[in-house]
Amino acid sequence: MGYVAGEGIVVTVAIALPELWLDTDLLDLITELENRLAAYQPANADKATYYAGKQSLKDLNIAIPPMLRNMTAAIGWPATAVDVVEERLSLRGWNSPGTDFGLDAVFTDNDIDVQSGLAHLDALIYGTAFVAVSSGLEGEPDPLITVESPTTMTAMYSPRTRRVEAALSIVPDESPTGVVHITSATLYLPDETLVLGRSTEGSPWVLEDRDEHRLGRVPVTQLINRPRAGDMNGHSEITETVKSYTDAAMRTIAAAEVAREFHASPQRYVLGAPESFFMDEEGHPRPAWESYLGRIMAIERDESGEIPEVGQFRGSNLGPYFEMIRTLCTLLAAESSIPAHYLGFVTDNPTSADAIRQSEARLVKRVEKRQNTFGMTWTEVARLAIMIRDGSLPEEFGVVRPEWLSAATPTKAADADRVIKLIQVGVLDKASEVVYEELNFTPDQVRQLRVENQQRTVTELVTSLNEAAAAARGNERVNEIRQQSGQATMSGPMPE
Repeated sequence: MGYVAGEGIVVTVAIALPELWLDTDLLDLITELENRLAAYQPANADKATYYAGKQSLKDLNIAIPPMLRNMTAAIGWPATAVDVVEERLSLRGWNSPGTDFGLDAVFTDNDIDVQSGLAHLDALIYGTAFVAVSSGLEGEPDPLITVESPTTMTAMYSPRTRRVEAALSIVPDESPTGVVHITSATLYLPDETLVLGRSTEGSPWVLEDRDEHRLGRVPVTQLINRPRAGDMNGHSEITETVKSYTDAAMRTIAAAEVAREFHASPQRYVLGAPESFFMDEEGHPRPAWESYLGRIMAIERDESGEIPEVGQFRGSNLGPYFEMIRTLCTLLAAESSIPAHYLGFVTDNPTSADAIRQSEARLVKRVEKRQNTFGMTWTEVARLAIMIRDGSLPEEFGVVRPEWLSAATPTKAADADRVIKLIQVGVLDKASEVVYEELNFTPDQVRQLRVENQQRTVTELVTSLNEAAAAARGNERVNEIRQQSGQATMSGPMPE
């Protein structure tokens, strides 16, 4: 670019413009990630429908009359199978003995206690979820940690490095006609993050912005639910078995609704009634309900003076339907580790605390395994946050691990009794911070207790010194030594 600087002098200045067009390798990578994201959307939509209880009734065309096939039946079992696990996954922060590396501030500024629940919920529903770490803009936390849904993000995961190698996040743009277009996206790479755009759906991607972070790793980490050695894509808690039991329960409830209608209005019969009984004054057939309600109580005699015989068929029994639902609940409880009382099975006698813990033992173990799996992800989040904030990772970072609330049903009295016994036998020291962890105190409560312990220590030290000084003043031997020391000082050589 040139401009005139004085008479006859032309100065040429080179201006570095961003490379707007992407090379073939990047376009191929973006296309592969787009196809991967599109391939999972039908399954994701199906799981979301079951979680919301909006799945359609899969009628077998046997028990439900055609005029009632549009009836709806909702069962919330898939949501229960997910929620009972998510409700026990409570991330408290990162445990880093010796120093916190500023992670407490990162946790608080980004509301990780809330955001982590969103990530866990998506991972349990869809089988996977993502967490992205980036530099915060003005007015945002720095670093900024965001949870990304698998409906808008996908990634290539390396089982060898246990890290994401590339990730793509899309921003759907819904038009007024309801058609969804994808006109912007973000591509995450090990050394840079690219913001992409295109004018219309199907047009080539162009580069709009580039962030060269030079981290050497993708600032995105993936939560994988129920991974297997040969399948690291993750698997939902809403399994095919859970969906099958849910569909069967929906059909059972729908059939029970149909049977209930016949039970509430049992079929009756009339023998020997004249045809006029079913006709109105103009000779037209009466509606069934009008004949049933309006004339059944006043039947005239026939031509022979006989009263027509009226009878009623026995109503249907709804008990087998409820037993079927109970059986399906039992099967679901075995599949998803849900205690029976979570599904509404109550007894006249209250369940004891030991019985509750025993029934929840498998559920607690399942949650603890999720803590181990998801813990790897949250450790990587902490690592990325420090690298983005400080530019490097301290050597001592290896001690950092996520800290979880207990997955078991909290019983404060039992926890306190256990800790007291550990202190009494010498396993724990009453001043140890491990005591706070065992009692499930929050980070804010732990910090407050630290301050109070320091104040108490100083107060006790001052009090003990005052008591020691008072005791010394009342000791005759100490007073003699003090007097001898004073006399020795007075009889010593005078200073020159």
